[in-house]
Amino acid sequence: MRLTTTLRSLATAAALFACAQAHAAFHLFTVNEVYSNSSGTLQFVEMTALAGGQQFTAGHTLVAIDVSGPKTFTLGLNLPGDTSQRRVLFGTSGIAAAFGVTPDYIIPNNFLGQNGGTVNWGEGSSTLDYPALPTDGTNSYSRGGTIAAATPQNFAGVIGHLVDGPATYQALWWASPAASESGWGVNVTHQGDIIFATWFTYDADGNPMWIILSRGDRTPGTQSFTGDLFRTTGPVFSSVPFTPSNVVATKVGTATFTFTSPTAGTFAYTLNGISQTKSIVRQEFSTPVPNCTAGGAAGTTPNYQALWWLEAESGWGMNIIHQGDIIFATWFTYDATGKGMWVILSRGDRTPGTQTFTGDLFRTRGNPFNSVPFVPSTVVPTKVGTATIAFSDAEHGSFNYTLDGVTQTKPITKQGFATPLSVCK
Repeated sequence: MRLTTTLRSLATAAALFACAQAHAAFHLFTVNEVYSNSSGTLQFVEMTALAGGQQFTAGHTLVAIDVSGPKTFTLGLNLPGDTSQRRVLFGTSGIAAAFGVTPDYIIPNNFLGQNGGTVNWGEGSSTLDYPALPTDGTNSYSRGGTIAAATPQNFAGVIGHLVDGPATYQALWWASPAASESGWGVNVTHQGDIIFATWFTYDADGNPMWIILSRGDRTPGTQSFTGDLFRTTGPVFSSVPFTPSNVVATKVGTATFTFTSPTAGTFAYTLNGISQTKSIVRQEFSTPVPNCTAGGAAGTTPNYQALWWLEAESGWGMNIIHQGDIIFATWFTYDATGKGMWVILSRGDRTPGTQTFTGDLFRTRGNPFNSVPFVPSTVVPTKVGTATIAFSDAEHGSFNYTLDGVTQTKPITKQGFATPLSVCK
């Protein structure tokens, strides 16, 4: 009797152990959706459970493989419950604010390769090969090749959609009242709690001068942003190659921008020991004027209002303001002596039916920045070339120009330095 009882107990224990092993599963998922924005700061991977009992994920891996090699994320915790009819969301830290859905696991920025790759779940349990991802900020890639609006879903069943955040101050600004000091301006790029401002003005000799606020940090709880001002020298615009290490930035002052609305504010600065405060307003030259928000879905038609650059040639860039079928572009670069030089495409008209904009380039002379009053009639523009900017999507384009007899073409992309990026539409 005792032997029979013992055998029965052993059989029961073995059955329970086998049952536990069966339920300690993790592998029955399929990777079904991947997403990235242009900077890699917003990315997610979504998986769908193919069965219940797959919640034992701790210690298993999600691997992203691209031309740079594999990146491995190891899960520290199991999922919180049974997986039947559930999804699992891996996302960067900015996904919650951008989409209104909290990822189940936080992956690093730039985990996914944007130019194509493979996602591997659970040591090969499920893989998804994907081509170059859409980086318009709106669309994702799904298994089967579908490109559509991103809809990340987490384990709790919450489905995310791009959320329009508060208004940002990404725009071209000039002195108030409008046109009262026409001839200088400030382009503000606003991402997260940081602004990057490029001030286009004139030196003591009347020559064009550009000054950057490379990082204006928000004073907590306010609409004020403060940082240091820099003036740079660098390789002449036509340099091949353009060597970023030859760009030298020198601190020349400080600045504070305080905004009272998305269309008005003040610009207080000390430059070369001279302190002034200017009332500023958003410059409007065509309709519709886009509204820019912290994150959110892109508009039905692309708007290219942003800071653009060629990443491999850090040290120069272009601010593009896009209103209606016109862009106003300010190119900050360097002349033959290495001195900072700014050139404007004051009216780039759209070629009908395309995403291409063409116009004349001008260089200007004017009043020294500290002139009181600043007299717009003394600003003298001189045509120095032509430019065509063609966009392949909301994040990428090409800049073709002839300046001072030199013709070149540069690939350009939107520059991202914080999250969320401003979305203008």
